[in-house]
Amino acid sequence: MNAIFQKTIAGITASMIVSWSVFPVLAVSEFTPYADMLVKSGIINAEISGAWYRLGDPITRAEVAKIAVKLAGTSAAECTGNMYSDVTPALGDLCGYIETAANSGIVSRLYAWFRFSDTVTRAELVKMLLAADKIEPSPVSAGFSDVSSSLGDLNGYINAGVAEGCIRAGALFRPSAPSTRGEVFKFAACVLDHRGSLLASYDGKIVWSDEFSGNSLDTAKWNFETGSDGWGNNELENYTESGNVSVSNGNLVIEARKENSDGAFYSSARINTHGKASWTYGKIEARIKLPSGQGIWPAFWMLGENIDTVGYPASGEMDIVEMIGGKSADDGTDNETTIHGTIHRPNNDPNPKEAVKSIESSFKNPSNANWGDDFHIYGIEWDETTVKYYVDGRVYGTADISHKTDGFEVFHRPFYIILNLAVGGNWPGPPDQTTIFPQRMLVDWVRVYQK
Repeated sequence: MNAIFQKTIAGITASMIVSWSVFPVLAVSEFTPYADMLVKSGIINAEISGAWYRLGDPITRAEVAKIAVKLAGTSAAECTGNMYSDVTPALGDLCGYIETAANSGIVSRLYAWFRFSDTVTRAELVKMLLAADKIEPSPVSAGFSDVSSSLGDLNGYINAGVAEGCIRAGALFRPSAPSTRGEVFKFAACVLDHRGSLLASYDGKIVWSDEFSGNSLDTAKWNFETGSDGWGNNELENYTESGNVSVSNGNLVIEARKENSDGAFYSSARINTHGKASWTYGKIEARIKLPSGQGIWPAFWMLGENIDTVGYPASGEMDIVEMIGGKSADDGTDNETTIHGTIHRPNNDPNPKEAVKSIESSFKNPSNANWGDDFHIYGIEWDETTVKYYVDGRVYGTADISHKTDGFEVFHRPFYIILNLAVGGNWPGPPDQTTIFPQRMLVDWVRVYQK
């Protein structure tokens, strides 16, 4: 008589039987780890406490549409108010999310009314969240006696939910029954896990952060790096100490401009924590809205604290996230749909062809959207054996650093943080007539956790 959201995610214990006919008070807290995961992934906003999630409460169609759009990796469109009779700008950002969901095929546009305040049903939540991840309906029956072709495509989505391991088949599904917030959060966490493993909870505390809550850069935490020498990559900008960095509305803003600057045609900024804060191992992450355009190259990365004495590449390098603008030279697709995380170490071979050895992980946005369309949380978890790259709580790459020879020894020493916005260079190439200036890299916060 029960449907079961069964998939174990990133070490969260045990499949949990979800009673669809009642909201069992004792079971509500068991949804909290899944809600926590969605908070860390930027899918929902809430205090990390079950008391604030209201896990046993019903959840509306509008709220689930917003969650689905965020799962898809896209942002809300500007509200037109012309799509549904009851969806207007008076709904705030929910209007844009609902219209984006409709344009993306996440919700139907067959009806004049969206019924935004109605409680979402089990069948509706399954369709919205699976459609957000581009998971197609399945023709293979899951065996529920109350799920059949009479439900239309909802039948196929419920079957697909079982096939993906997010629903356990049983006698009855009760597709028209209302869902709770906790049930939606757990199913959403399973859908997110479908694209890649979610981070397990990190048993550590914040040891350093900058929330950018003031009116200017905190120079007790950050240094400016300046110059226009190409920075080893044939970059085209001049990094300045004033004018290209500001703090406003809770964000650090690094701005690249097209202007004459100390012999360069562009100005921008590069800041770091060198000599002020460095760490060996930990979880290092930032919430960033990346800029995009041909020749634009934002980066959040780290270098070995000993670089002044040993030089590069002996210092080592960990690129937490990089994205280059423009079109791929290989197939013409947008580069901005892919992010990159890379570690670089010295090549200690006797006769190396290259001075650097690298291990790169790349991740294409599942929705094919530009990563720069919205804020995302980019980070690494770094310990004695691995560096894990993640975005919005989803691991997309792992580098093995357990060897302490062949250059890997550099990753067992302190590293410091760098944020910069490059223009041009060997990798992205120069800007062209399509590139819009100024370009801005927005950073909501940077946080370092350690155990």
